Amino acid sequence: VVEIGDATKLSRLEDNTIDYILTDPPYGEAIQYSELSLVWNCWLRQTYLAKNEIIVNPEQDKNPETYSSLLNAFIIEASRVLRPNATMTISFHSKDIELWCNLARSLYESGFDLADLYISQGVGSPFTKNWAKFSPKSDIYITILNSRTTGRKLVESSGQEFIQSLSKHTLDMSSNQQQLYDFIVLATIDKTMSGTYLSGLHQKNMSSLLTMLATAL
Repeated sequence: VVEIGDATKLSRLEDNTIDYILTDPPYGEAIQYSELSLVWNCWLRQTYLAKNEIIVNPEQDKNPETYSSLLNAFIIEASRVLRPNATMTISFHSKDIELWCNLARSLYESGFDLADLYISQGVGSPFTKNWAKFSPKSDIYITILNSRTTGRKLVESSGQEFIQSLSKHTLDMSSNQQQLYDFIVLATIDKTMSGTYLSGLHQKNMSSLLTMLATAL
């Protein structure tokens, strides 16, 4: 069954009925799906309701906080419909480290446990892999377990100090900033899903942090 609906309100699905979810949500402001599909929707005489579109779009009065709130609403619904200890895999990409932090925080506080982090290098050199300086050029998959652990609260810690501590580890990679950014994303998700929220990580200071880490290598 293929159905078009609102991912933040999975009202047609009963509790504890889904074995597995594979999802690829919008990546912040990277692609404006409703605007890009306007011509096709008009051609097909379809009405696209963008009110609950999970996106960052000033024209829709949706800032990064609104985006994270809508994505969190979906995650809560996913936890509800998934069977206990069932899994969900999220394919996610963003050039904004804050969106990664908020995603991991939402997953942790919604009772999910990290089951697997997988990074897959893309084949070829398509334009979409190179259009943004800080966009991961690889496919990152987060698989989480619906453990439904309630009452979780993250302990806050300095994100910059955490990034600096990564330079103490032996990394099997070059000093290429894109590879380092992907590594930071994976390390940030793992740290957050272990119960620590890394504060102070912003896209505006990523360049200096990446340079520092590259120099340390």
